[in-house]
Amino acid sequence: MKLIRYIYLAGCWLFGIFCGVGHTIFELGPKTPETLKLMETIRGFHVSVPGTQTNAYTLTLGVSLIMGLMLVAYGVANLLILRDTPTPELPKTGYLLMNVLFSGAAFILAWKYLFLIPIAFTGLAVLCFVISLGTALLRTMPPALALTKARK
Repeated sequence: MKLIRYIYLAGCWLFGIFCGVGHTIFELGPKTPETLKLMETIRGFHVSVPGTQTNAYTLTLGVSLIMGLMLVAYGVANLLILRDTPTPELPKTGYLLMNVLFSGAAFILAWKYLFLIPIAFTGLAVLCFVISLGTALLRTMPPALALTKARK
């Protein structure tokens, strides 16, 4: 049973912490001359949002940094939930299902719009969460039903 907790733990780190920190580092990291030129062009587009006047680059950067922070917060929240779940148990099924749904949606978006690293991290996280959810569901089934389902 400890193994399944490690699998769930890996999903939490991959989806929340690694994706969030990686995203923030990517956003704040060094830029190529082409990227810098594009950033200057985007700064020229002014945007009116309630309460302020800004440019497209600043708005996009702010949203992106908030996204990185929220991914880390999601990962930390999952780690705290796991810490408060007695060993060798897994968190409640609702938490597991939530992780499958959100990491699955993130994987689909990464597959469609991003590059290899976020695709790999979100894909592996989905796999970890699906294995955790499947294990939890099998454990809660009555023994006779679990055997019947396994034989089919």
